[in-house]
Amino acid sequence: METPEEKALRLKDSGNEALKICKYSEAADLYTQALELHETSVLFSNRAMAYIKMEQYGQAILDADCAIKIDPQYVKAYYRRGSANFALGKNKAAKKDFKKVCQMKPKDKDARAKLAACTKAVNEAAFAIPTMSEFDFAYGDEYGDDYSDDYGSEYDDPYDRSDVDS
Repeated sequence: METPEEKALRLKDSGNEALKICKYSEAADLYTQALELHETSVLFSNRAMAYIKMEQYGQAILDADCAIKIDPQYVKAYYRRGSANFALGKNKAAKKDFKKVCQMKPKDKDARAKLAACTKAVNEAAFAIPTMSEFDFAYGDEYGDDYSDDYGSEYDDPYDRSDVDS
């Protein structure tokens, strides 16, 4: 008779095979069945990978969080959470995860490259200062005088209806 842990291991192996042949939804389902029998950081992390491949990044982050909660030293969970965060444009969170991966595996070239990409994205966002506020961009000088000097004093406001005949 197969124990729940043994059945979970068998389902994990089947999920790994499905992942290898790009059957990501099937892999996620197999990992889910395995998790119902025995929750491990590896199973959560593997399902996170399947979700990443299906571009379900929010689900991937949740699973990576579960994997990290079970085993805070499981480096793949940080890598996968970082990948999902980066895909969602959450560059600061991704940078934090890849920094952790680099601390745990200093020779991991891929993690260092991802950390560099996150750092670049965070820095670019910090220096992207808009030249006008969103309000000014949306409404121009319609509600303010900031740009009205460009038109001179003879400029007629297209929204001024005071001279319209009734």
